Amino acid sequence: MFEKWLDRTILFSFDRSGFLRHQRSFQPERLSGSGKHALISGAAKGIGLATAQILTEYGVHLDALVRKMPEEAFPYSAYKLDLGDIQSVYAFSQQKQTSYDILIHNAGSMPNLKQESISGYEEIFASQVIGPYVLTRGLIESGQLQKNARVIFVSSGGMYLKPLDLTDVNYLHKKYHKYEAYANAKRAQVILTRLFNEEYQGQYSFHAMHPGWVNTAGVIDSMPWFYRLMRHRLRTVRQGADTIVWLALTEEKLPSGGFWFDRQIAPETLLAYTKPSLETEQKLWDYLDNIYRGLHV
Repeated sequence: MFEKWLDRTILFSFDRSGFLRHQRSFQPERLSGSGKHALISGAAKGIGLATAQILTEYGVHLDALVRKMPEEAFPYSAYKLDLGDIQSVYAFSQQKQTSYDILIHNAGSMPNLKQESISGYEEIFASQVIGPYVLTRGLIESGQLQKNARVIFVSSGGMYLKPLDLTDVNYLHKKYHKYEAYANAKRAQVILTRLFNEEYQGQYSFHAMHPGWVNTAGVIDSMPWFYRLMRHRLRTVRQGADTIVWLALTEEKLPSGGFWFDRQIAPETLLAYTKPSLETEQKLWDYLDNIYRGLHV
């Protein structure tokens, strides 16, 4: 009962103490990535870098997508690719260079001011929703995603505060608000996980997760007030990466299409007004499908 009360507080669930408490319930498991090939975006720093490091420690062969090539030696095969450059994302997905057992969509930034992607879409939605959709579908259709491959979207607990809003995702008419844009994209990722699962039932395994509140440069830069308030309670990047790695490597048969937090299925909504309608979900898929089909022209 007390554990459930702590989880309901959010503060004592999403923070470091929440991870340490939840960790006590993790089942002992020998994870192995031997013979597996993974592709991860946003692996140059923060949670993405920690995820990449842990996966390679388990023997995974890793390819990383980065917006800027690292100046220092990078221990993985790195490909320069801006996920907001939709045409380039599609081209990458059609190269037929290799096949992947694991695909992790981790790239995520929160610009203070509205930015337009190379493809003309608002940057957050482009790089965190459109780009990952195009990459996933492109890899599937080009045969570069192995059957039963695991696709993982790294969302955020911030999406709990936002219903999906598709009325003006490019902020052409309304004022840009970075927290709103970010939460909207992260909500879309969770919904997209279910929609992908429905589209490719039984062929691949789709999962979304949120890492809790993690001490990263992105938090410091984008949410300095939150960092000042919570800096002594934030999770480490390896704690934030734990569920990503577990979803990628566990031998446990997991339900596909779910939303995870600390190795447990989590509710997609905590507030009634954030529950999406079936019509809105279909609009999201149709919007992305139309963009994808246009890339074939």
